[in-house]
Amino acid sequence: MSEQLPLRGFDSFHAGGGLEDRFGRTHSEKIDLTPFSRGMFIAGLVFCGIRIVMVALAFLGYSTIRQQQADHPLLSGIRWEIVTGIGIVAFGITANVLLLSGNRRGIPLGWCLVAAVVGSVAVGLLQTSIQFSYLPYGSPERVRAWIGLVSVLAIRAGLLAGYAVALRQTSALFDRHSSSSPNE
Repeated sequence: MSEQLPLRGFDSFHAGGGLEDRFGRTHSEKIDLTPFSRGMFIAGLVFCGIRIVMVALAFLGYSTIRQQQADHPLLSGIRWEIVTGIGIVAFGITANVLLLSGNRRGIPLGWCLVAAVVGSVAVGLLQTSIQFSYLPYGSPERVRAWIGLVSVLAIRAGLLAGYAVALRQTSALFDRHSSSSPNE
């Protein structure tokens, strides 16, 4: 019979409870996420992929506007949108991959993603207020801009709330799992 090599960071495998780390705590191989949480984390990965493209376009837009008008009022907002976009991508991809693989370390990174999205929404509202100043009151363009703003905010708020619920459900699942573990 061949000898099994221990996994990095783990001392041995116990058939009854999973992997035991060097502190004697038992960890099961996989946490079963709820379908809702799994769906939100997969959707989060998809939205992070879209955000990569948006950050690249923001870089392009920033350089274009800066070349045309170095003191344009939207430049500082675009810089902050790039920063929050990078945060969304970095935290989002890392958190969602960890959570989908059953790793509890994704929870705090998921909350960092939520904070980055809230920052992105705040920057978007700032940029919108600047853009609204160029639209005449009562014009059809201003009405369409309001409809678009409310629609986008409702969609982003709904998705963000759903993601927060998924994080809370998954955190509770990890807590229940660790409290039912015999060695912890």
